[in-house]
Amino acid sequence: MNSSLHRIASLTGIVWLVAIVAVVAIGCGGMNPFSVTQFFMNSTLTDALGQRGPTTTQTTQPTNTVLASVCDLATGPNRTLQVTIENESPLFVKFSMTFLASTGSGGFVCDSEVLTYQNAGYNFVGTSNSAVFGCDTVLLGGERILAMRFGVSQGASGGLAPATVSGTTVTPSTTILHGIDGSPFIPLPQVIVFGSDDTDFPCNGVDLCTQRGFVYTTSAGVVTGKPVDASRIQGTICNTGLGTAPEWRLDTTLSDSVQLFQYTFGGSIVVHVLDRSGDAVTNTRNQVTWTVLDSFGAVIHNPNP
Repeated sequence: MNSSLHRIASLTGIVWLVAIVAVVAIGCGGMNPFSVTQFFMNSTLTDALGQRGPTTTQTTQPTNTVLASVCDLATGPNRTLQVTIENESPLFVKFSMTFLASTGSGGFVCDSEVLTYQNAGYNFVGTSNSAVFGCDTVLLGGERILAMRFGVSQGASGGLAPATVSGTTVTPSTTILHGIDGSPFIPLPQVIVFGSDDTDFPCNGVDLCTQRGFVYTTSAGVVTGKPVDASRIQGTICNTGLGTAPEWRLDTTLSDSVQLFQYTFGGSIVVHVLDRSGDAVTNTRNQVTWTVLDSFGAVIHNPNP
């Protein structure tokens, strides 16, 4: 199956009917990034939401404009994305996420920004504007694809630390994703794909929505409990029922409304891994949820367990 933009082209006119508009809300090395896992631990949600932090006001974004290139955005934080992962379960957690952006003629990353992406840890994959991640074939515009992978490499022990429990209080362990340059402001991806061809993150046959993004493990890295398929990760195209792709996608409309599977430029994503490793096989509850903030710190997607 192919997860290119034409797979959800029919969704172009389907804007999330219950868009959260201007919500006043708070809270809610090597140049080969495929060879190393980068974890930077932080225990505060304030830091997890990034240096911009949540605010109580939002300025209206421009509308009726299509973002064709990252260079259409002002330099600085607007050209980045911050992602934090919070593990609320008592188990270790491994994950697999790959950030993608197209380059070349018609690509999202203008020529002047390619080096910025590479310095952060993006690498070219393949020789065309198509690449395969697990069983997900991603086709973007442009000529070539830059990719940066985050997660625990195959065979590694441990993963995201378990949550800390004290009485009835559960304190998640928190990890902020950084580029290889050490910055949490990661050059803006067009697509975030969950899963890979690593042993812990397969899909079932060619069913893209069964591709795993997270797995619960023992301290030795042995997978235990129910793995987290794309269909149980809030906001993936699979999870929204609007298509079949284990992905989140950038909103390029520069409007005040985003679709269920979209994040925005210059914003932040906080990923919540819930304590649901023991869910029944047929249970359809979300195991992973997200809080998405725009560049002004306003919440545009709330966790939906």
